[in-house]
Amino acid sequence: MIDIATASDARVIAKSDTVPVAGPVAGLRCNAIYVGGTGHITAKFRAGEATVLFSAIPVGTILPIGPEFIMDATTATLMVALYSVDRI
Repeated sequence: MIDIATASDARVIAKSDTVPVAGPVAGLRCNAIYVGGTGHITAKFRAGEATVLFSAIPVGTILPIGPEFIMDATTATLMVALYSVDRI
């Protein structure tokens, strides 16, 4: 289980099909995303090539996901990546 309360860092997410939601420093990885504005998130994960659509996300939601990319097709706004120590 992911413990979001112990996030070590956070960064505003810039949507991109080519720039990963990488940790701000080595050893940190995104384990959750705070969504401050309504919409949907199209995400691509490290383990696969398919994209996944998370739709109708309410304002203020914290999604316990750690995607590789937040795709340009995403309409949600005010997204913040929450990082924790990489334990993989």
